[in-house]
Amino acid sequence: MLTTMAGRTSCRLMGMFTPKLRGTELVRLTRIRGLSTRILAMAIQGCFSDDGPGITEHFSSRGAAFGDYDNDGDMDVVVLNLNDPPSLLRNEGGNQQNWIKIKLVGTQCNRTAIGARVRVITGKHVQMDEVHSGSSVMSQSDLRLHFGLGKSETVDLIEVKWPTTQKLERFPQVKANQILTIREGSGIVDSVKPKAK
Repeated sequence: MLTTMAGRTSCRLMGMFTPKLRGTELVRLTRIRGLSTRILAMAIQGCFSDDGPGITEHFSSRGAAFGDYDNDGDMDVVVLNLNDPPSLLRNEGGNQQNWIKIKLVGTQCNRTAIGARVRVITGKHVQMDEVHSGSSVMSQSDLRLHFGLGKSETVDLIEVKWPTTQKLERFPQVKANQILTIREGSGIVDSVKPKAK
């Protein structure tokens, strides 16, 4: 679902992008949880340009996968095209706000941590996401969880609830703009800053 809350946009597109049967199109959204919205291209202004072949060419598209292809902190999209190579919609400019990306590694639960829930708290703003698979036809999105933080330079609290044990781990005062790896029972085991553009 769209998570654009008062400047916290980090081009979170999973619920906004739809590959169409005839041509990959940006769709017009009219209502999201009762809030009127603009045309999708307006909602993601500055994230993707409309002059690349991934947008202007007409393909018979079936699936889409979302993730940080180039590990620069913004979300990119790979579209699966029938009888054609996939299209990579590379986000060039969508990480102008702060963000945090979290990779979970299960030890008691499944290794990919499917079903684990993460809450990210910055001030009064709380976001939650869950590691899941199978988001689109013949496609697998990045299993790392991406959270847009707006202007917040520090996450006040990250909470991870593991699926098998239901144990809750908490990580206070985490710096923004990094990719964290959290291993069940071991805490934060790796931190990577994004590549410079």
